[in-house]
Amino acid sequence: MKKFNIKALFAIGGILLLNMQSASANRDDAIFEQTLGLGLPVVKIVTVDGEEPTAETIYPPEGSLGIGITNATKVPGEVTVFSAEGDTIFNSGEYIKKESGMTIKIRGNTSAQLEKKPYKIKLQKKGDMLGRNDKSFRDKNWVLLRSNKLKTYFGNEISRLLSDSWTPSGMYVNVIFNNDYRGIYMLQESIERNSDCRIDTDGDGFIMEHDAYWWNENGEFLESVSNPYSNYTFKYPEYEDTDEQMRNAIQDILSRYELSVDNGTYPDLIDVKSFARWLLGHDILGTLDGAGANLYLVKRSISDESLIQCGPLWDFDSSEQAVDTFSQVHKSKFNSMFQNSNDSLSRSYIALWKEVKDNLHSGIDSLISDLDTPYWEAFDRSVVANNDRWDIYEESRMSSVKERVRIWYESRLEWLDDAIEKMEDNLDFPTAIDKVDLSDIIRINNKILVSDRDLPQLTITRADGRILFKGAVGAGHQINLNNYGNGLLLINNSHDSFKIII
Repeated sequence: MKKFNIKALFAIGGILLLNMQSASANRDDAIFEQTLGLGLPVVKIVTVDGEEPTAETIYPPEGSLGIGITNATKVPGEVTVFSAEGDTIFNSGEYIKKESGMTIKIRGNTSAQLEKKPYKIKLQKKGDMLGRNDKSFRDKNWVLLRSNKLKTYFGNEISRLLSDSWTPSGMYVNVIFNNDYRGIYMLQESIERNSDCRIDTDGDGFIMEHDAYWWNENGEFLESVSNPYSNYTFKYPEYEDTDEQMRNAIQDILSRYELSVDNGTYPDLIDVKSFARWLLGHDILGTLDGAGANLYLVKRSISDESLIQCGPLWDFDSSEQAVDTFSQVHKSKFNSMFQNSNDSLSRSYIALWKEVKDNLHSGIDSLISDLDTPYWEAFDRSVVANNDRWDIYEESRMSSVKERVRIWYESRLEWLDDAIEKMEDNLDFPTAIDKVDLSDIIRINNKILVSDRDLPQLTITRADGRILFKGAVGAGHQINLNNYGNGLLLINNSHDSFKIII
């Protein structure tokens, strides 16, 4: 009988294994090079043992809304972000719990039911996946969102035009997941407390979401006293990090806030301008999602001195759909505030529109003009590749995209200007008059003059409730109202008051 040469067999097996590894590496390199050739940055995800994250569909209980996911698995692995030129701008390292690497899971609700899944990435060590070379941008939490026809891009940028407060940053990327091309995504910061670069709250502050999917939080929510479809879920702190005393304190604040809308005392509890900004953003975008719109309520501190603010805009899938009407959240979530006997929100909303509308026109024109750059040519190519990968159709020719968004926003801003003008007429704003003569105060043009006696207290307040001036004023004292900017002002000397626009 012929004997087998064991050493030779091992040598042959080693060569075969090397050849297989080489072929696999060549294939991986080819996929990477082809993806990089599309021209966008590339996110490469490699999970331990090639495991895929999974989730199960869950339906709401009777009387609730939506469709969600449950049992979403967190899969460990490594993530690397490459620039469009192929340079590494971020690498998590291999997965070592609490030291390096990342976990990835399916995120979303309705969007998670689609074949192309959105994902949440949690780094084991803080980092900046956008590669901005600034340690202050480091965080553990990131998301990969579906590309959605530039709606996320325009949503974020319009949010930035409305406010200098934090708006999530992101960039379009192509994703390779375990050596499989998964298409184009938006790699973006998620809504998190981070005093360096995201939402800043004190340790006893909170970020709560008014959430239509509260029923999918395993009982970890607080109740809404006025809305049967939405309750409050925890973004910060996490539910498990709270005790009964803290939950009761947050519940009390949220209940008082909701009741204040009914009785007209809401300016005592909320930053009215931040609510006006959030609503105006949705109205500009024309979002059609009412119950599912992500409303984050932020309170820097549990103390009464801290007002509740609206967090940043989020979730733009339903934008560009409300035609010749206000957004659905305007008509549902906050309609009671607009119809309230206290018209502070309406006045702040109108004043904000007047403040930003010129910059909006020029800013949106600039955003559309920027779609001619090489970055957007790469986006164009990537959408075509994404369509092929998922056998779907999403508009790809940038010339068509530009025309669509130009027509939408030109028409939208024109309609909104007319609608807000009618809103202003209905509020019966005082007209600009040359002289108002009360018992102690004379207004001449944009100055007020205290007449013939000292006033123990004079208050000048903006429409959003912010106090601009408060104190005793002597006889003959003159105050130049131009120092307080444009908009509606309420002048009050404890027994006489008048409202003016400057």
